[in-house]
Amino acid sequence: MIGTFVHFIVSITDSAFLNRVSSLDFNASGNAAMIYISVLMFAQGLGNGLQVIVARREGEGRKNEAGKVFNVAILLQLVLSIGLLLILWVIYYLLPATVKDASTGEKMQDFLSVRIWGVFFAAAIQVYNGFYSGIARTRIIMYSTLIMALSNVLLDYCLIFGKLGFPELQIKGAALATVLSEVIALLFVAGYAYADKKLTAYRLFKNMYLDAVLSVSLIKISWPLMIQGFISVGVWTVFFFFLEQMGSEALEISQVVRNFYLIALIPVLGMGVATRTFVSRLIAEQKINEVIPTVFKIMILSFLFIFLFVHQNIFYPYVAVPVISTHEHILADCVHTLRIVTGAMLLMSLSLPLLNLVSGSGDTRTSFRIELISIAVYLTGAWLFTMIYPQPISTVWCMEYVYFGVMALACMYYIKKGKWKNIKV
Repeated sequence: MIGTFVHFIVSITDSAFLNRVSSLDFNASGNAAMIYISVLMFAQGLGNGLQVIVARREGEGRKNEAGKVFNVAILLQLVLSIGLLLILWVIYYLLPATVKDASTGEKMQDFLSVRIWGVFFAAAIQVYNGFYSGIARTRIIMYSTLIMALSNVLLDYCLIFGKLGFPELQIKGAALATVLSEVIALLFVAGYAYADKKLTAYRLFKNMYLDAVLSVSLIKISWPLMIQGFISVGVWTVFFFFLEQMGSEALEISQVVRNFYLIALIPVLGMGVATRTFVSRLIAEQKINEVIPTVFKIMILSFLFIFLFVHQNIFYPYVAVPVISTHEHILADCVHTLRIVTGAMLLMSLSLPLLNLVSGSGDTRTSFRIELISIAVYLTGAWLFTMIYPQPISTVWCMEYVYFGVMALACMYYIKKGKWKNIKV
């Protein structure tokens, strides 16, 4: 959770700084960053698949096999990164045709022209995160993300505003700061893994080659998570493109809400990592009966933590919102929308642990199908409320309740059937 918090500081810092430059830079960087993150979900899916397998091998006491899968994942991620770079370049050239406001499209291109080069470093970090999560040594992830966030805040200040002798690059400066901070974080986790004597049994970086059997096994587990992650974040990106069609003010309000949503995701994503590791290891240790009680405890903790992280949305939003946006003309609408969406954030704390139980069991195809159903309902409603029968921005955001509600019901139905107990990895 601390690692996730520090990681999101990168995005929130970019938004807060660029809001001081202009609303145009603020909106454009938010939408462009979501495009980048959507594509990067393929890399995160591979890291999550690696986590499930590593946790299972760890539970079985086969550390050497866990290390072999890591070595394969590093090479697969490099190949994947080249493909993701090409996808991002295609998106870069198609942007002018998909954005209503030409100025916003140009600014988005400015951001992506720099940001896309970070895909190699960000993707590699996902492999290390998946490995460390699988062996339950997540503190290292916290250290690396802390280093990345501190680097990003300093570099943002220097490169966006032209401080301490650096050029004033504004939106390009925000993108460059993030790429450089990812390079620094990757050097840390790679150096740590190479030097850590406790990892000797895993034989990391030894005999690295694309083992066909392990590659197929990793891809089989990972590909549903890769597509699931891409669609999950990608549909949110589409949602924001719908909002861009409603006008710059609706988009700016939503970008502010998005930053508070990132804060709400901190405990949920942290608990998600824990859920997948617990579920996979408990199954490997033949402790099936402990899985559901463990996940239930995680749901309670997730709810309590998320309330701690979002309480300001309810009790003192007029203090919290100006941290992200200083524009008085949208303050009241931001507060109203944020208060409405906070209920969906609390619902998220209960539904995502259930989805992580499904994927942590190794049945990533079913978790993908559940996500797909939830997204189809969500995106249909968002399209109707923004494009066909336009509604106030606060009403549009109510679709978050529908998304997490459908997800929770589908997960509970699947878990009750019990097929997840017999999945082999």
